[in-house]
Amino acid sequence: CYMALLIFFSSNIVLSQDNIEKIQIDFTMPNGFVRHLLMGFTPDNQASDGYDYGYDARNIDTFPDDLNWIIDNNRYVIQGVGAFDAEKRYSLGMFLANPGDIQIELKATYQFGASRKIYVYDSLLETYTDLNEDVYSNTMLSGNYLNRFYIAFKDDSDKIAEAKNSLSVPEEFLEKTSIQFLSRTNEVLVKTN
Repeated sequence: CYMALLIFFSSNIVLSQDNIEKIQIDFTMPNGFVRHLLMGFTPDNQASDGYDYGYDARNIDTFPDDLNWIIDNNRYVIQGVGAFDAEKRYSLGMFLANPGDIQIELKATYQFGASRKIYVYDSLLETYTDLNEDVYSNTMLSGNYLNRFYIAFKDDSDKIAEAKNSLSVPEEFLEKTSIQFLSRTNEVLVKTN
């Protein structure tokens, strides 16, 4: 069975009988309209993270505000991928002609493990919102947001904090350090303890 057999009727989805795990994400636009997005995981890896005929559906609508899966720099409303992998993140593109409040929420899951977490990762704010428990909400300016929002299945906040701390410099080091430019020799002189 192919994911393209899925039929969208306003807020209802009719699903063909198959063994593909699915998640439905809903995006509420600043004007209140809702975009439905679907992702399916093929346990036999018949689909990939790239474009797969019969598994991925391009966005053919022209909404002034929208959220789409991004595959090979193109916009999709359905994305089929291989078997579920908690280490992967899937790119979302947000396109806003109008500024305002937006929401991203988990609307439904189908044959998807109940204990699995689904997050919106905001790479600008470096935050994870657990869609199983909450809705991602933000007030956005108009513009195109690529490489900012992702659907993730693992919260890597601890790794981000650890990386920031490992790259940080103690305050006392900065207080005892001086940097000067020596114009006669075109050199930078750094003095520290």
